[in-house]
Amino acid sequence: MTNSFEKQSSTLAHLTISIIKADYQSAVDKKVKETAKKAAIKGFRPGHAPIGLIQKMYGNSILFEEVIDLVNKNLTEYIKENNLNVVGDPLPADDNSKLDFVNDQQLDFKFELGLSTDFTVDLSHITVEKLSILPSDAQVEEAIEDMRGKSPNATHPEESEKDDFLFGIMRQESTSFEALSSAIPLSNVKESSVFKFLGLEKGSKVTFDIQTIFETNKYLAMATGVSEEIAETLVGDFEFELVDITRNGKAELNQEFFDRTLGEGKASNMEEYKVAVKEIMMSNYERETQAALAMSTQSELLKQAGIELPDEFLKKWLGQINEGKFSAEEIEKDYPIFARNLRLDLINGSIAESNKEDIKVEFEDIVEESRKQVRGYFGSYGTTGMEEFIDKMARDQIKKGEKNAQENMRKFMDLAFKNKVNEFILTKVNIVEKIVNTDEFTTIATELYKI
Repeated sequence: MTNSFEKQSSTLAHLTISIIKADYQSAVDKKVKETAKKAAIKGFRPGHAPIGLIQKMYGNSILFEEVIDLVNKNLTEYIKENNLNVVGDPLPADDNSKLDFVNDQQLDFKFELGLSTDFTVDLSHITVEKLSILPSDAQVEEAIEDMRGKSPNATHPEESEKDDFLFGIMRQESTSFEALSSAIPLSNVKESSVFKFLGLEKGSKVTFDIQTIFETNKYLAMATGVSEEIAETLVGDFEFELVDITRNGKAELNQEFFDRTLGEGKASNMEEYKVAVKEIMMSNYERETQAALAMSTQSELLKQAGIELPDEFLKKWLGQINEGKFSAEEIEKDYPIFARNLRLDLINGSIAESNKEDIKVEFEDIVEESRKQVRGYFGSYGTTGMEEFIDKMARDQIKKGEKNAQENMRKFMDLAFKNKVNEFILTKVNIVEKIVNTDEFTTIATELYKI
């Protein structure tokens, strides 16, 4: 058996694996004998059929299997022993399908290999900016006003104004329709129609075309007390008789408000309250800050490594492994993201290989990734007091159901590995903090997220 390797460019190579009968015949003969011992052939006792008959019946398929196994084993070993930076899978040449396994004295299997260029990464030479978002005074004031508006401090004025909540009776004389408990939040009424409901006193009546008032059928259904499907069918003039007005007043800026929104004793005057709110807002921005830091670090790593990829080879490979599920146009469109992620995987793998003692994924790290997913199921409902349940559910989804468990284990292991590598990288690169406002952050982040 001989191998012939020929590099076509920095990212492409041809490998030919040549084998002759002597390389595989003994394995074929052995497999034929093993098959003869187990074969149940009509007219013969089990395991006593003549070798010649077994050869005739199964010989070609056994030959094919042994040759392919030998070639694949040699292909894998050659790549490993020669430290080839193979990306994607080796693609067999079309000529391979023309080989005659039975009659050819020498079988030449040809493969096209896609390679990445060599690269090095020196984390100590990378400097990245951490964008810490500082909310403006106006944004702090806006946040405070929003909290004041959400406080339970409702009044019942005599005359309606914009954003009031109106309660009353909705009627349509022509159909005898009547909703005795109609509720209309004026914020749900179209801007072009809200004037009809302003300046009304209790007991006032207003008539309108039902399909011209509300922004959506959902709001119309809420006002009439029927389903959205029925609300969609309502037509014509309706009358609304105002019974009550509710106006959500804003809470007073006092100690009770400070304690309720921040926690007792966190602020004793307005200046302290604004400082505390600004700190909370900056903390809430931390997720966006960390995401931008990760993107910035990845961009610097990609620049430093300068990895070249066999783009056309990889596009062809993606088309083959997906068995026509994606068109050439779809692959072309998504390829930049695929190539970026592939380069990052190569970089992460290199960093992990060079720092094995510092980058280790434990089972608990994998479980934590599963926990994150479970917590995400609850969204804005929160998970306070549910950690025991979450832990059980997290462990179950990586242990129960063999197929899903294996897939989940692999998925969470990959996530844990990437997080470990990213955490390690951030301890080695030089991080410079930069204070920005929200507009500046949006501008910079938009550029960072461009592929």
